[in-house]
Amino acid sequence: MWIVKLIVPYMEDSLLSNLAKKYKISLIGYPISATVKKEGVYVVISGFVQGEDKNVRGFITEAKKDRSVINLEFKNNFIIAHVKLDIANKYLFRPGIFHIKPAIINNNGDYIFELGSWDKKKLTKLAEVYCKAFHGDLAYIKEKTGVNVQAINVYPSLTDKQKKCLQTAINNHYYDFPRKITLKELAKVSNISYSTYQFHLQNAEKKIIPFLNSLI
Repeated sequence: MWIVKLIVPYMEDSLLSNLAKKYKISLIGYPISATVKKEGVYVVISGFVQGEDKNVRGFITEAKKDRSVINLEFKNNFIIAHVKLDIANKYLFRPGIFHIKPAIINNNGDYIFELGSWDKKKLTKLAEVYCKAFHGDLAYIKEKTGVNVQAINVYPSLTDKQKKCLQTAINNHYYDFPRKITLKELAKVSNISYSTYQFHLQNAEKKIIPFLNSLI
C-alpha cells in the first residue's frame, strides 16, 4: 500500500482553519461520508475539539452561524458536523483513496492528514493537485506494509478532571522545553492539592501518550 502525508498551512478562507487559529483550539477527526456536487463537497465529519472551555464554546458558537455549516452537534468535546467544503477537496474522496489516520487541524490552523491507496498514481496526482490548490506541502509518499487504519473511536476518553488538569498543563506551557511551570504551581493554579493534581494528570497522560504515539 502507498501512503501520502500532506500538510496544508493556515488558510484564511477556510472556516475550520480560521476558527482553530482564532480560538486556539485543535480538532482531530474523520470524514464519515462525502457527496461531491458542482458547487462543492458536502462532508459529514466527526471528531474531537481540544482547547480551553471558553475557547471551545466560542468556536462552536461561531461555527454554527456560518453558512457553510449545515448541521452541527457538540457534546463533551465530541463534534459531528455536516459542512460544505471547497470543490478542490473532491480529490480527497476519489474511489480507491482512503483516510489512514484522523485528520488534524492544529491551533495554528494547519491541516495534517494521511491518505492511502494501492494505486501510487492516484496518490501522486492527488498530492500535486491538492498542494497546488491549497499551497500545501508533501511530507512524504512511500510504500508501507501492515498499515494500521486508525478509527476515531480509538481516541482516549478522559474524565472531566483529567481533561481539565491536562488542559491546564498545556495552557501554562508545562510541556514546553524548558518547562515554564512546575506541577506544584499547576496544582495551585487549579486550586487543588499537589497529589490530586498529579494523580489526574498522570492518568490523563497514560491515556493520551499511547494514542499520540500511534499517530506518529
